[in-house]
Amino acid sequence: MEVEILRDPYCIIIKNCYGSKSDLFLKEIEKNKKFFTESTIGYGEGKIDKNIRSNTTAMYDDLYLNKRDLSPLLVNSQKFFNSNELHQLLGSAPLPFSLFNQTNTHETQVSRYGDSSQKYDWHIDKFNDPSRLITFSYYLHTKPKKFNGGEIILSDGLLSMGKVYGETNRHTITPENDMLVIFNSTTPHCVMPTSSPKIFMNGRFSVQQWLGIK
Repeated sequence: MEVEILRDPYCIIIKNCYGSKSDLFLKEIEKNKKFFTESTIGYGEGKIDKNIRSNTTAMYDDLYLNKRDLSPLLVNSQKFFNSNELHQLLGSAPLPFSLFNQTNTHETQVSRYGDSSQKYDWHIDKFNDPSRLITFSYYLHTKPKKFNGGEIILSDGLLSMGKVYGETNRHTITPENDMLVIFNSTTPHCVMPTSSPKIFMNGRFSVQQWLGIK
């Protein structure tokens, strides 16, 4: 794997994260197509507001409840989380990344962006669950890529009511197949409008995994 560090805000980019296993994940996503539903915002069940968030998602923790070993994505991501390489990498990073070894809970959501400019405006992941500390956002897509846009933007500012204040720097990261971005769950970020053919597998896919302490 290839590791890159960006600062202000701090994030870790890992390319060639899972290698050929990304093809298994895409086949699993295709098999689970019927479980993708309109995304929500807010706490608990949340609400649908397409002016803020207009993509679709599948919650893998619910989908594979009591049968996680049937999911190539969940099985291989757990192996990755347990690897000495990742533990040492994050253990040498600043807070909250260095708390990775102490995390005892994580959630997994698979997202699809595409069609007619689907997006997700400015937000932080910790709003939805105060126990979240670290966000893992993994990107994958069929090749050749069929979508346009979909960049993730991370800001060093503060966020209130969807507006970023006091920003001095931001990172605009273009998703690449088999690329992982790790950042603080309090980092304001957004997903830029993403367009693709309406064929499901031609979209931009990402796996959000939130690790925390309860």
